[in-house]
Amino acid sequence: MGTDPDTPTRRERRKLLLCSAAIALAALALLLATSPRLPMGWDEGNAIGRAQKISAWARSWAARAPGQPHPLSRQAIEEHWPYTTRVEGHPAFYGIVLAAGQWTSGKWLPPLEGWRFGPMLLFSLATGAMFHAMARQFGQAAGLAAALALLVQPRLFAHAHFALADAMLAACWVLAWAAFTSPRPNWRRAVLFGLLLGMAMSTKAPGWFAPIPFILWAALYRDGRRAAALALGLPTALAAFYLLNPPLWHEPLAGLATFVHLNTHRQVNVAILFLGRMYDLHHALPWYNTLVWTAITVPAGLLALAVLGVLGVVRRGRADRAGVLLILNWLILLVVRALPGTPPHDGIRLFLPSFAFLAALAGLGAAQLLGRLKGCPPLEPIAPGAIGRADGAQYVWPSLG
Repeated sequence: MGTDPDTPTRRERRKLLLCSAAIALAALALLLATSPRLPMGWDEGNAIGRAQKISAWARSWAARAPGQPHPLSRQAIEEHWPYTTRVEGHPAFYGIVLAAGQWTSGKWLPPLEGWRFGPMLLFSLATGAMFHAMARQFGQAAGLAAALALLVQPRLFAHAHFALADAMLAACWVLAWAAFTSPRPNWRRAVLFGLLLGMAMSTKAPGWFAPIPFILWAALYRDGRRAAALALGLPTALAAFYLLNPPLWHEPLAGLATFVHLNTHRQVNVAILFLGRMYDLHHALPWYNTLVWTAITVPAGLLALAVLGVLGVVRRGRADRAGVLLILNWLILLVVRALPGTPPHDGIRLFLPSFAFLAALAGLGAAQLLGRLKGCPPLEPIAPGAIGRADGAQYVWPSLG
């Protein structure tokens, strides 16, 4: 897609795929090894409790007591699926991942790690996909640096363990981006892109902003093949959203309206302290809040590499089609989070996917620093000392209080 690389041989494609799988397995091993060091997060108990209801619903298909309603009945779905049209309106896919992960690993992992296994596996797959897509478009140096940057951001790395929706949303978004950037788009890849996009939309409400960068990019470049992929992928994403949210099955239109209402009319007003002042739903955060959160939560060395990557894309301009798509995916939630009326609570959690694409931009910066950015003219040499120490490689566990 953006860099017109030489067509790789079958052996090179196989080698790249094997490297991607190895990186995904290494990421999973790292997450499994470090998970016991992280205590239960604030919302994990609630998320696990909801996922247990999904597990009970799945078991009811095999062993239904006399008089128990059919699993597809309205009563059974209302009882076992407290998502989408209920409580605060979180969609259901993250609960499905938790339940499936626990069912897969519950016999060989401790209880908390069992419930975390699904999110950790999904994030590991996204790490491998990040390497594969970046290496294919910009070279293996950029791919390796981007994959490492996913794992050395303290807050992102911590969230990758938790049985929560935030890191899963980032993972699904990265997987959708990787599918969209395939060098040979066809209807199968368009359907795959749509399914992954639907998974993002079904994980948390901010996932509904995920299609916007791809639509803007296709419009900017007037790319007919990508526009065709969107024309098939977007309806597929909507179909996947309905498939993954059983509370919509009995009321597809009214349920969708309820979902939108719950996610745009928050009833709980949670205040947050930002730069010495309190903000809430009635006192919007300043527009620059996302930039400040990014600056103070990303290690300085990694942030400098990301800035270098952004400057490289800006310098190359529209010629760097793949880099422009990365910037659009990075920016979208930063902009949404800065809009008046956006819930102010939870700090970086509401735009966590932006940090995944910041990792990709840091991969570009690292490759440029090494002078190995494939297919793009390198920036003027910069002294390594100007970037500073690689603070990101020495992660610090975040405060969980």
